[in-house]
Amino acid sequence: MNGTISQLHKGGSTNKTCDQRPVVLLNSGYQLLNYIINERLKRIVEQTNVLEPAQGGGRQGLSVYAFCHA
Repeated sequence: MNGTISQLHKGGSTNKTCDQRPVVLLNSGYQLLNYIINERLKRIVEQTNVLEPAQGGGRQGLSVYAFCHA
């Protein structure tokens, strides 16, 4: 797998590195395969209760923020 690293300006000065965000551009075939595998894994993990109830990050309807500030 090969990707192209590009910089996106996220605000502020265009001359400051801290105002740039690196992104990797991947080919669409890889992105599609990654999406399919990710969706299948999420479904299996939620159906089999593999994760602890306190695991909120990356789960639909839950957030890390809610657990940290509860």
